[in-house]
Amino acid sequence: MNRIFGTAKPKVPKPTLNDAIASTDSRVDSVEVKIKKLDAELVKYKDQMSKMREGPAKNAVKQRALRVLKQKKLYEGQRDQLAAQAWNMEQTNFATENLKNTITTVDAMKTASKELKSQYKKINIDKIESMQDEMEDLLEQANEIQESIGRTYGLPDDVDEADLEAELDALGDELLMEEEGEPSYLSDALDAPEIPTQKVQQTVPGQFGRTGLGKSTLVNTIFASHLIDSKLPKKAQEATRQTTEIVNVTHVIEEKSVKLKLTITDTPGYGDQVNNENCWEPIVKYIKEQYSAYLRKELTPTRDRRIPDTRVHCVLFFIAPTGHALAPLDIIVMKKISENCNVIPIIAKSDSLTLEERIAFKRRIKEEIEFHGIKLYPYIDIDDDVILTDSDRVEKQMVQQIRDMIPFAVVGSERNVVVDGKAVRGRRTRFGIINVENEAHCEFVALRNFLTRTHLQDMIETTAQIHYEAFRTRQLLALKESTTALASRNNESTVNSSRD
Repeated sequence: MNRIFGTAKPKVPKPTLNDAIASTDSRVDSVEVKIKKLDAELVKYKDQMSKMREGPAKNAVKQRALRVLKQKKLYEGQRDQLAAQAWNMEQTNFATENLKNTITTVDAMKTASKELKSQYKKINIDKIESMQDEMEDLLEQANEIQESIGRTYGLPDDVDEADLEAELDALGDELLMEEEGEPSYLSDALDAPEIPTQKVQQTVPGQFGRTGLGKSTLVNTIFASHLIDSKLPKKAQEATRQTTEIVNVTHVIEEKSVKLKLTITDTPGYGDQVNNENCWEPIVKYIKEQYSAYLRKELTPTRDRRIPDTRVHCVLFFIAPTGHALAPLDIIVMKKISENCNVIPIIAKSDSLTLEERIAFKRRIKEEIEFHGIKLYPYIDIDDDVILTDSDRVEKQMVQQIRDMIPFAVVGSERNVVVDGKAVRGRRTRFGIINVENEAHCEFVALRNFLTRTHLQDMIETTAQIHYEAFRTRQLLALKESTTALASRNNESTVNSSRD
């Protein structure tokens, strides 16, 4: 049959808008190629005309150039028409695609709506409410069980409260007598020949500053003991060890039957990273954690007679001996820490500065500290309008002398050098020997006496009465507000249930 009637011609698919747009774009490109050729001819004719004199030859070239220009104008008109057609087809194609997308979106939303309806049919709101009520009843029963277990029993009922108060007052007097009889590591009692009893005074200093400023060396020099290892490499092949977490090192130092329990907190060296944003948060967080731990033990009903004091009593802030000014990062960090703890600034490795540079550097640091409102220890808490006793005047004068000396310009060394036949802590250089205990060389002796003799007990009391008390007040007020809000919500729920 195919020999007689032949085969049917294959159906050609109808052209789409995309095909038409592609065809039109190709025609526009071909017209653009022709226009570029005509532009090249016009440039050639114009160059010829610029080199020819007026006459028949120049007029002939001019006529050819005019014909080429007319062809260019014709092609440009065709190009513009084709471009307009392509634009119209693209707009139509865009509208068609949007309509298809809309139809697909509507179908998907219908399917999702059906699925949501089928899923919601499986959920029973009444059962959820019943489960919530059962959970609330179980929690109330658990609270009642805890209250029942925590009841105090076995106490006699005939105990008079007045007798209890009298016994409590007497117990307070006994504790006060014990505290008055306890020797202080910083007082002049160390000069006494014998102290019959041995008491332990606890202090927790922290050291804070950039890596490589000699923090570990200075602490070891102050207490004349190797308490902290240096972070510098011992060999060239070893990499520098960086303190990556807060580490506590505890030692008991004994001198003339008096024991000092010393806990040194080694902190991360700030400013060593590329991004130093919030680099002070580890030490501030650690200080607040110690306050919080002490507060929890203090609020315990059956607390110990003597609560272990792990609060940080001072922070030795090491400043690089640049001789110019405080770095902006140092100012921010010092201000953040001073809001939570006693801060004592120290110019580390001050032997790298001349005496004139040291005086100018200390003056500039004091000006910046005063300008930025940074509160440093010791604080002047005696008002001028108050009548002062002789002891108050002496104490105020001592505090003012210390504040005039701050920041302490110190030098640390764990090695002994011989000066006038006597072994002392110092450093030997090509220019001479630096004796760390010579007040003409540095202020190490003043810092050591300040930390271990004249102000040790005051640092502990200042931490308890100012910084910890402020933290304790904020925590108790927050606890009171949360308790009040919880009670008000419970009252509202009780009123609503009674109305129902």
